[in-house]
Amino acid sequence: MRSRTLPATVLGLTAAAALTLTACGGDGGGSDNVAGSASPSASASASTAASASASSATTPTASTPTTTADNAASTTASSSRCRASDVTIAFATGDDAKPGTTGQTKTYVEITNKTKKTCTLKGFPGLDLKGGSVDWPLARTGQTPQKVDAEPGVSVEFTITYLPWTKGSGTRFQPTTAVVILPDDTTPTTLTWPWGPVLLQDGATHPGTYVGPIGS
Repeated sequence: MRSRTLPATVLGLTAAAALTLTACGGDGGGSDNVAGSASPSASASASTAASASASSATTPTASTPTTTADNAASTTASSSRCRASDVTIAFATGDDAKPGTTGQTKTYVEITNKTKKTCTLKGFPGLDLKGGSVDWPLARTGQTPQKVDAEPGVSVEFTITYLPWTKGSGTRFQPTTAVVILPDDTTPTTLTWPWGPVLLQDGATHPGTYVGPIGS
């Protein structure tokens, strides 16, 4: 992670009263479309119980990606956690933060503690990309979140990895906003999307666009 004083400007920061979200998921297709749309005996009982106990030790199955709507319960609540009212949130837009225009690339969102006390963040932010009729809740990486302490005036960040749209790559989607919800919080913050079009993969099982945990 990079931890530094925010070099970026806040690009359209607003709060909304509520946010309704759905799960992520197929790829964008091949054409350049534009997005818009009986009681046993005692011995038998003992045997059955032993069998049931053994069968219960099954191998865990892989978890499915969590969506933004699950975000408020993603980590253990703490009185020292950072809330939306404690921070400013903005895309990093300096020269060293500009994403590429071809191939999978990254953009960074910085969270700056504007209070006089250190607060803590741990987990994934909920993040939706919105534009036109599209509301795309991004999938999350398989990384294990770590606790991050945000000291007064200091910025911490998370990464959005995405696939820019290029001619012939599939359905073109131009986000206009990115809606962010911090871990253990329910207040959405809306940022203006500062970059170009993204390859729409909102139905993909393994999309090329996803969000990492805070501190990534």
